Amino acid sequence: DLFTVQEIVESPETEDLDRGDTFDTVEDALVFTDVQQSYEDGSKVLNGVSFRVEYGTMCAIMGQSGAGKSTLLHCLSRFTNISSGGIYFGKTEIGGTTLRSYRENVAVVFQETMVLNGTIFDNIAFGTADATQEKVEAAARNADIHDFIMTLPAGYDTVIGKESSVSLSGGQMQRIAGLARALVRSPKVLLLDEATSALDAISERSIFDTLEKMKGHMTIISVTHRPATTINADQIVILDDGKVKEIGTYEELKANQEGLFSQLISSS
Repeated sequence: DLFTVQEIVESPETEDLDRGDTFDTVEDALVFTDVQQSYEDGSKVLNGVSFRVEYGTMCAIMGQSGAGKSTLLHCLSRFTNISSGGIYFGKTEIGGTTLRSYRENVAVVFQETMVLNGTIFDNIAFGTADATQEKVEAAARNADIHDFIMTLPAGYDTVIGKESSVSLSGGQMQRIAGLARALVRSPKVLLLDEATSALDAISERSIFDTLEKMKGHMTIISVTHRPATTINADQIVILDDGKVKEIGTYEELKANQEGLFSQLISSS
């Protein structure tokens, strides 16, 4: 019961249930082409979603509750299959590649995560076979949690989890078992589903400042409800009722006083 969606997705024991080609075109542009996703009753969650994200850039996905933001990210992570349309890196449709090779290059941090019973090192290294002490510490620094870890008597050897006496805040838990665990893999694509929602504004800004520096080496897709975290995004995609409503930079969308993005800013 300590495993969440993220642990299941990243588990070394995850089997390749699908067959396909090795995923090796991750440094190409990400393209959504008329993506449809429906509930069992036929009602559409995503309805003709199309947009493009260049490699090495940061794209923020925003919209009101129920707009389809998390569903879009789940489709991109291949935790959910699309009903029709296509999601491509370059000319490669992601559904035609093996799940293992895909997830070796794509790291996902969901909104909810739980630590495993084990050391902090083991929690960060989980799912990454070549995670050295140096790589783990670098990932923790990028997740803005290294300094906290070093205040603990045993540092990275501190045992955390359900049976531990060490108490972690929601933000500390997310930075260790979410962000640092994803970053230690040096992914080419980083997917964030409200991943910093448990953090205070200062810590959240610090993490996004770090991601801003890292984005040239990876594509970052961030689902968020906080307009402030989209300021440095190269592109913001606004979803409404499963459709792309607006696309632009922070300043471009903010300038449209009648647009949905401006409404989201006003209500935040």
